[in-house]
Amino acid sequence: GKAAYNTPIEIELTGEIDIELMKKSLQILIQNHDIFRSHFIFSKKSFVQVIEPTSSIVNNIFLDLTYLIDESEIRERAFEIAKAHACEVLDPTGGPTLRLQLLKLQNNRHLFLLNAHHTIFDGFAFINFTDELFKLYNNFQKGLSIKNEVIQYWEYILLEKHEKFDNNILSYWLETLEDAPGKTSIPLDFE
Repeated sequence: GKAAYNTPIEIELTGEIDIELMKKSLQILIQNHDIFRSHFIFSKKSFVQVIEPTSSIVNNIFLDLTYLIDESEIRERAFEIAKAHACEVLDPTGGPTLRLQLLKLQNNRHLFLLNAHHTIFDGFAFINFTDELFKLYNNFQKGLSIKNEVIQYWEYILLEKHEKFDNNILSYWLETLEDAPGKTSIPLDFE
């Protein structure tokens, strides 16, 4: 694996954060989306997604840096942690493909670190991830119940195949990709 395939993201959060509610929100988000609990194995000339039933990645995400007295010391330590977090190789073939860390910099200032392998995460996923995370957190904070209405991608594909399959779409893509190159020169991260 190579860290070049990582998608590291840092989000500075201001205001008080209930760590247990944040962990609960993250756990539900990860449980709702199979891709965050997945890795990929090579089988019979193709990759197969392996979905773990649960994930423990949120168990030890919190790190309190307020024991450091000097603000510059806190910034320096947070930078070191963020850099190491971003450079940690994520293994798409064995997992994990997602790592999270929440650093407490001051009583009302935190740094949320997310690092995901590009096979499961991109810029669009970031927007959806943060939107859903903050919605879950805010709902928990207000004591509202959470409805689990998430449709997994594989469920969507099954619906497409069995209920609403459109041969015009298939024909379009087969024709469009007919002359597409079979192999790419982009280096793989599992060689």
